[in-house]
Amino acid sequence: FSACQACPNEHHTTVLASVLLSACRCKPGYTGPDGGSACTVCAAGQYKEDAGPGECLPCPANTDSPAGSGPLTDCKCNLGYTGADGASCEGCPAGTYKNVAGSGPCSECPAGSYSAQLTATTSSVCTWCPYGGLTALGAVAIEECFCGPGYYGANGQACTDCSADNFCSGGVQNACPAHSSSPRNSGSASKCLCDEGWYGPKGDVCVQCPADHWCPGGDNAIYACSENSGTGNQGVDPVGKT
Repeated sequence: FSACQACPNEHHTTVLASVLLSACRCKPGYTGPDGGSACTVCAAGQYKEDAGPGECLPCPANTDSPAGSGPLTDCKCNLGYTGADGASCEGCPAGTYKNVAGSGPCSECPAGSYSAQLTATTSSVCTWCPYGGLTALGAVAIEECFCGPGYYGANGQACTDCSADNFCSGGVQNACPAHSSSPRNSGSASKCLCDEGWYGPKGDVCVQCPADHWCPGGDNAIYACSENSGTGNQGVDPVGKT
C-alpha cells in the first residue's frame, strides 16, 4: 500500500479516504482549481465561505475584511460606518463619529461641541462651542450652542460672564431681588442671598430685619437678640442694652 499524500498548499479534502487529487479543494478564503498546484488567497475586502474553485466575493458596501477571509461575517464596518458584521453598513450621521471598525455604534460628540461632518472617523471633528456655550450630545451646528448657567448671550455666539448681583439662565441675565447679592457667574436665583440686615428665602424677596433681632446676611437667617440686648442699627449687629 502506498502512503497517503498531502494535498497541495492551501488545499484540503472534505471527505475521508479520498483517492483522487481532484478531491483536494481550495479552503474557504482561497480559490483555484480542484487538485491544482496552489490556491490563491482572497484579497482584503473579499471573502469565500465554501471550499472549491469558486470566486472570492466582494464584501458588502462600506465593509472590509482581512486577506484570506472565509465567512461573510469577516466583513466588518469601516471606520465612520456602523451595522451588523457581514451586512452593508450605514454612515455615521452628523454629530457623531466612529474610530474603530466593526459593528459598534457611532459615538456622539460630547456636550458643548458640534459637528456637521458625515461618516466622521475621529472625535477631532467635534468643534467646541464659543466661550460659555453648551449643547446636547450629538449637536450638528453652532446654532445649537446656548449659553449655560452663569452666562448670557445669543445662541451660537460667545457668551458673557454673568455679573455679580445677578443670575443668568436660559441665556438671559436677571438682577437679584432687592437687598440681595450674588457672586459673578451665578447660574440660578438661589445664589442671590439677602444682604446684611435683611432676611428671606434664597432668591426671593428680602425683608428688613425687625427691631431686637439681627440678620447677618448670606445665610438668610434671622436671630432674636438675647435678653438685655438689642440692635442699634436695623438688625446688623446685636448690642447690649443699658
